[in-house]
Order: sequence, then C-alpha cells, then structure tokens
Amino acid sequence: MAYIHKTTFEILHELPDEWKDDYFECDELVAPVIRALNLKGYTTRFCCSGHAYPSLNEAKFEPKDKTKPPKKSPISGTYFMEPCKDGWYYVKFKTYPERNFYISFEPGTALPEPPEGFKLLSSLEQPKGVTVEALDDDGKPLPFEPAPILEKGFSNKTSDYSFYRLLLAAMRRLLEWAEALPDLTRKP
Repeated sequence: MAYIHKTTFEILHELPDEWKDDYFECDELVAPVIRALNLKGYTTRFCCSGHAYPSLNEAKFEPKDKTKPPKKSPISGTYFMEPCKDGWYYVKFKTYPERNFYISFEPGTALPEPPEGFKLLSSLEQPKGVTVEALDDDGKPLPFEPAPILEKGFSNKTSDYSFYRLLLAAMRRLLEWAEALPDLTRKP
C-alpha cells in the first residue's frame, strides 16, 4: 500500500498515524498514475490495481434469527465460524483474486480517449464485479453522481505472474498516457 498526500500528491510507503488525515491510501502499482492524473487536474476518487492473490479476512455478522444458530455464514468463502458473547458470529473467510483494474474520477471530469486496452465507462456501467460507492468521512454513502471510470479487466485464468507482467505493462502505458494529458491546472 502507498500513501498519497491530498494536496501535493507526494507518494510515501509508510507514515506515522498522526499524518494519515493528510494522505489517502492507494495500491502501489497505480500510485504513480494517480499522482500524475491529480497533478494535472484530473481528480480521482477511487482506484484498484487488481490483486493476483487471495486474501484471508475476518468479520462479524448478526444472524437474522437470533433464536437459533445459523446453518451457514452469509459471507461467501467462510471457512471458520463461531458465536460471540454479543449474539453476533465471528467468521474467517477467503476472498479470491480480483483481476479488474479501475480508476474512478470526480463527477464532470472530461477525459480524452484512454490508451488501447482500457475502457472509459460512466459510473452507470461499473466494472464487472466491482461496486464503486462514494462514502463521506463518517462512512455514510454520498448522493450518487455519474462519474467516469477508467477500467481494464484481466482474465482470472491468467497465472499470478502473467497477471503481474500484464498489469505492469498496462500501468506503464497508462502512466505515459497520463503524463501526456493536457494540464487542466494551467490557466490559458
């Protein structure tokens, strides 16, 4: 994970907790692209570079019927479940690799044609398997506003290492594209 400063767009690998309000998290592979876009005035909102490997996660859920134990977890990929003292259930689950890359922009952002192999979508046509939802600082959903999304999908059948080779090549093309975009921050 990388951290990008909200106004200077400086990229850091680690930072002290007391600085975290001034930075946002970003996948390392896409961080240079996000920096280049924002420096030129193409304000980004969310992004994901895709992930080659599965993840092991933890969560709690509240069963619908508290009078009897649930037969199974509502969270797919659950491999461990136990009751908690508060009536909820603690679960461990595995998520599978997500091989879609996307960058979501601020509503009203006008983008030129993306590089070959990338698609420019409206937020009404979200990337396959991805739900992009804006949240405020308290984690509450913001009102929906259509916004552009730049997307590139990769086959889930690609091996982990082939996926990274393809992703790195795509990030290079995308960075070159971003660096060549007109600078919206310069006044005519």
